[in-house]
Amino acid sequence: MTLFDKNTSLPLYIQLANWIRVRVITGEWPAGYKLPAEIDLAKKLEVSRGTLRKAIEVLSAEKVIEQFQGKGTFVLATVFEQNWAYKLTSTSEELNWKGIPFRTEVIELCKKTIKNQRILSLLNLSPVHHEVISLKRLRYVSDSPVVLHETYFPAEKYVGLLSIDFTQESMTGVLENQLGVGVTWADHTISAIYAEKEVARLLQLKAGGPVIYDEHILYDDKDQVVEFTKGWFRGDRFRLKTIAYRDKEKLTEEK
Repeated sequence: MTLFDKNTSLPLYIQLANWIRVRVITGEWPAGYKLPAEIDLAKKLEVSRGTLRKAIEVLSAEKVIEQFQGKGTFVLATVFEQNWAYKLTSTSEELNWKGIPFRTEVIELCKKTIKNQRILSLLNLSPVHHEVISLKRLRYVSDSPVVLHETYFPAEKYVGLLSIDFTQESMTGVLENQLGVGVTWADHTISAIYAEKEVARLLQLKAGGPVIYDEHILYDDKDQVVEFTKGWFRGDRFRLKTIAYRDKEKLTEEK
């Protein structure tokens, strides 16, 4: 019985890459593990060697595995890649798409009053109307924490979030499918920083360990602010990818 669905729109080599990725993420194939010979693995999985090669190319580009001439293909230390090129996706959507099992711990979900003027300003809230919905989540892969998210919403608009089980639901899915919000674009600011004590504790890092820090503002289809999120990604487990194009027309205009 085949492990893969040949009737789905998802290409077979992507399904195969996801299958291999899960073996790596769960520790079944740990760092340093040598993959079976190409002919043997293709036969076991009932796929062509060409399909297997394409899957290996995908995972090699992501630095999940690496091929060494004359030695074989080996698993590298696990690093997750969040792709922000062309598309707006959440961490949970990215992990799901790649077939990586994960779980979410909700540390805080409540309505509260805050005095942080910067957050209030980003949410377009006045100092008088400063109630927000606060959601703090920790994502785990293979029982290891990999990213911490702290999100704020205007309480008046999004009080319905308080009844949602975010251990099972994705934020973007709830906004779009349950609240009818037209999530459209996000403005990200990314930094490389050292983890403060509480962040390091939650991510199981040594104090001062490296993290990728992301702040983003999410907007709807009317360019209204939906949320402000702070995210701390483990520097040894995540990398962020994007693509940039040079706007030659604009450069010409500015000369």
